[in-house]
Amino acid sequence: MEVNAKSSFNWNFELRIQKTVVRSDIYIIPIRLESQKIPESLRDFQCVDLFQQDGWGQLEEAIKVGMGRRSDEEQSRHTDESIPENRPFIDYFKKKPLVNSTFAVLAIWGLIQTIIPAYKYVEWFLTPEMRIRFDFEKNNMGWIPQSYVNNWAILAAFHSGQYYNTGSSSLALNLKLIGGDRYLDQGEVYVNMLQTPPEGIVAPLDLEGVQIVMWVKIPKNVVRSDRVGGMQLFLKDEEWRSLYGQYIELDPRSRIGEWINLTLVPGKEDLRLVYMSPGFNAKKVIAIGLRIDACGTVGCIYEGNIFIDSVSW
Repeated sequence: MEVNAKSSFNWNFELRIQKTVVRSDIYIIPIRLESQKIPESLRDFQCVDLFQQDGWGQLEEAIKVGMGRRSDEEQSRHTDESIPENRPFIDYFKKKPLVNSTFAVLAIWGLIQTIIPAYKYVEWFLTPEMRIRFDFEKNNMGWIPQSYVNNWAILAAFHSGQYYNTGSSSLALNLKLIGGDRYLDQGEVYVNMLQTPPEGIVAPLDLEGVQIVMWVKIPKNVVRSDRVGGMQLFLKDEEWRSLYGQYIELDPRSRIGEWINLTLVPGKEDLRLVYMSPGFNAKKVIAIGLRIDACGTVGCIYEGNIFIDSVSW
């Protein structure tokens, strides 16, 4: 449990539990993430300071020791000792059994919910090697619209909290797609990872055989016709040669309004379903992006904000 000025812990719950246990029971483990004043109702409990160098080690050792000595639980319930203020936290748990471990587990779960964003839970369900590289939680992470003269359908890319697949934000793309228009029939947005790489990434990247995932949402109010458009996930190598993934049709009668999963596995794609520039090098990737188009279909109009989130590999 995180104890700080914004803690939402239910003190009434704590008081009700307090009436059912003896003073030696360990039913709450206050955990501080930074040096802050402890709430008055927790002053009698020994805290673990996770911001200290050995904080996690103390917590892990305490729980292991206590769980190993649960057989002494009933005996410990008849003692009437409080935790000495001058005794180190771990020394106490080495000498006393950890009882009512359910509450210790709940405390740890409360800590996890506090400090780990929701998108991390989704991340754990991906393959062991896969992680969300672009979550767009704080800004647009360097993604920009393509500036080619025939590629202007995406007017802007910006951070937004209106829709999100994971976390609390996504990348919004201001779209004006008009089928058959010389300038607005297609558009692209991308990030050059040589200039703005995600955390822990150094480009160029070897993505041969690696699954890449992008989630895209097109709200229903963006679709202004019953004509079908489409989109593709793409990569660029250090020579700016391209690999465009399988073309996903945007049928206004079905997939619009949902989060759509785009995937690409360089080196393992069916070349009949993708486009690859001659000489494209999947071992030297520097950019990733999204292409959306109207296929030259006159009357195909998409206008408004669409969203990208959870770009992973």
